[in-house]
Amino acid sequence: ALMFATHDYRDPNIPKLMTPKADANLVAKTLRDRMGYETRMVDNGTKGEMIEALKTLGHELTENDNVIVYYAGHGFALQETGNGYWLPVDAKTDSPAQWISNRDVSRLLHRMPAKHILLVADSCYSGAFTKEQAVSDSDVERDPQALMQRRSVMAMSSGGDEPVLDGDVNSPFASALVGQVTKLQNFEPGVGMFHLVHDVVVKKTPQTPQYGAVRFAGYDAGGDYLFNRLGRKTVAGR
Repeated sequence: ALMFATHDYRDPNIPKLMTPKADANLVAKTLRDRMGYETRMVDNGTKGEMIEALKTLGHELTENDNVIVYYAGHGFALQETGNGYWLPVDAKTDSPAQWISNRDVSRLLHRMPAKHILLVADSCYSGAFTKEQAVSDSDVERDPQALMQRRSVMAMSSGGDEPVLDGDVNSPFASALVGQVTKLQNFEPGVGMFHLVHDVVVKKTPQTPQYGAVRFAGYDAGGDYLFNRLGRKTVAGR
């Protein structure tokens, strides 16, 4: 799991954020403790550092790896095009040169050999990543063995085309995600985990989490990410 936490922006016109580092640390700890993930953190990364971290990860992976890329920080969407962006620590309000577009991220995910990748974005206007293809429960293969065979690059966002809440200690979305992963008893397709997180978030905030397949990065029909509790076997001892 590769965690990006961006909060101490250099441009004085971009407000600093309170919780991204705490959110990324909490989610990383939960993924390690509950699901057995190795985690690495990029704190206040520049555009170059964030892209290099994604490239490095891609070179290290095999098709048997499961990958989560988590971003907490400011996001932005251009109304004219609907394109979404992450704002690295060196982003500026008067130029998009240092912004990272959802298309940039999708290209880097496309190059990763891992079959199962989940992009989690806790930022304003993060729903742009989920718009390529909506996924419902009926679309997803329920047999975990069949699910593991499909290339699945999925995205879960903390909101749609709206600002999302930062929080005092942790963001509402990060708290909901951690709460549901902690309750995981066996395995759960990503769309099922999304519904659990969604229901908690919409009860407490005006934001609406989204979920979908990143088709540009590679998606086999019926596929989904699989949340699997540490120690629970799904396929041939894996």
